[in-house]
Amino acid sequence: MSGKPIVGETITGTKAVYSGGVPPVEVQSQFQKSADGTTGWSGVDQWGSDDAGTHYIGPDDVGFYFRVAGRAIDSSEDSISKAETLMSFSEKLGPVVSPMEVGGVSVTGDPIVGYTLTCSEPTITGGSGDVQ
Repeated sequence: MSGKPIVGETITGTKAVYSGGVPPVEVQSQFQKSADGTTGWSGVDQWGSDDAGTHYIGPDDVGFYFRVAGRAIDSSEDSISKAETLMSFSEKLGPVVSPMEVGGVSVTGDPIVGYTLTCSEPTITGGSGDVQ
């Protein structure tokens, strides 16, 4: 997984690599989220077979942790039940935070790196022209 767990950002996950099984083998992945980063993981999208996927972090994701789950489904009769017990998981990202903006200054808390402050130059209008 890569990306920052901040509202407005997009995180990316890559599909797991499996070997073995009865061909053909379909490898799938899914973004999952949890309120505590340990239990209660649930899928935020459908299982897919793309090599990589993305998830846009929205306001409803604040406080949640994310990971990517992977599974391989082969052609044996009970492959789905085997896949459910043999899943792989990425490292987790989170918790998701929301950027704050006050008077043109935005403060984004990144729990991994620290804090980033950004501010735009003020524009003062008056007299014979604009001063920037």
